[in-house]
Amino acid sequence: MIASLWRKKSAGAGASASPPSEALPTAEAAGSAGLECHLALRGIRAEHAGQVVLDVPALELYRGEVLVVVGPNGAGKSTLLRVIGRLEQPATGQFIYAGAPLHRSDELTYRRRLAAVFQEPLLLHGSVADNVATGLRLRSVPRREIRPRVERWLHRLGIAALARRSVHTLSGGEAQRVSLARAFVVEPELILLDEPFASLDAPTRAALTAEMRDLLAETHTTAVWVTHERDEALTLGHRMVVLLDGRLCQVGTPASVFGQPANTAVAAFLGVETVLRGHVTAADRGTVTVVLDGTTPPVTVAAAGAWPVGSQVYACLRPEDVTLLTAGAAQSAADGSDSHRAATAVPSEQESPRWLLDDGQHRLFAGLSARNTWPGQVQKVEPRGLLARVAVDCGFPVIALVTRAAVDELDLAPGRAVIATAKATAIHLVTAA
Repeated sequence: MIASLWRKKSAGAGASASPPSEALPTAEAAGSAGLECHLALRGIRAEHAGQVVLDVPALELYRGEVLVVVGPNGAGKSTLLRVIGRLEQPATGQFIYAGAPLHRSDELTYRRRLAAVFQEPLLLHGSVADNVATGLRLRSVPRREIRPRVERWLHRLGIAALARRSVHTLSGGEAQRVSLARAFVVEPELILLDEPFASLDAPTRAALTAEMRDLLAETHTTAVWVTHERDEALTLGHRMVVLLDGRLCQVGTPASVFGQPANTAVAAFLGVETVLRGHVTAADRGTVTVVLDGTTPPVTVAAAGAWPVGSQVYACLRPEDVTLLTAGAAQSAADGSDSHRAATAVPSEQESPRWLLDDGQHRLFAGLSARNTWPGQVQKVEPRGLLARVAVDCGFPVIALVTRAAVDELDLAPGRAVIATAKATAIHLVTAA
């Protein structure tokens, strides 16, 4: 239910490039959507050696949701988890739990309703079953209840056959499954996960991520999940928090945060490599025209959104949203052929382009479904696994992420003439300070 609510909430936002003001829903809005506030942080500041390492003016966590926390190393992600888990006392701030302030006298009860999973499993000596039962024993659960609960979670996480095995004989994936079973067996209201799959190989990580998505939905467990992995954030998160230098910079659905970063710092962290400064010169029916600073003759960018004329902005464009076309593709399209070629990170159907050729030195294209077309020259091609990062000089720098197959097919190499294109909906504008 909550997943559909968050998806419905984000669907209306689309890819608009309007000035970012997204924050958490107000208590009234959350209540009208049927969302119950599980935990609220107010004015939280944590300090180490007199320096502020975490500054969270306001943050709500709703019951049954997965809140993903992202940020570079040292951004305060683990500190946030420790503060939420009451393993670290903030210098200032207030916790609201279940609608009431959380006092020191209530912390033991609060912590017993939590569970945590870390990057390293941190298993105790003994068997798998003994480790899974640890939290139940610490909570003084009657012995007759412990065994069936342990067996249930061993089966649920696919490790029932390992019950009597020593934890020292387990693989990394098996050990982390034991850690997850140990967390879920206590039936926590809130589970804190600090990059739990970071040390696992890619196939194991993908499998566990899919299982966790289903498991959290089945149990309706509220979760705070710290990750560096974009796929984990998009797969698991109902909402996402971006922390930079200990500051809460943006909160929203993963799709909206990736598509509409609040500022250039967030954009850079999330992989936006083309950031162009300019000013809005026209606005018409949901699309604005931005003239880029320092370009002669002036270069314009079309972006979706509603900004006042005269606004100073940065145009942000993700590399996977750039398509590269070659001169051969242009000629094929001009001749009406279906054999025109394009390089993109994700192959997709090309809408029928209509090309116009002017009398200048470059072939300029118009009528393409992409509103932005910039002639340029490849400067550098860098392999990135199955993809390649291509730097293009269009009179301003543009970065594209394309398939390795496209690099070979289109003969993309330094000096190659290309056309970089992007749809207006792919360009997000942020205010230039």
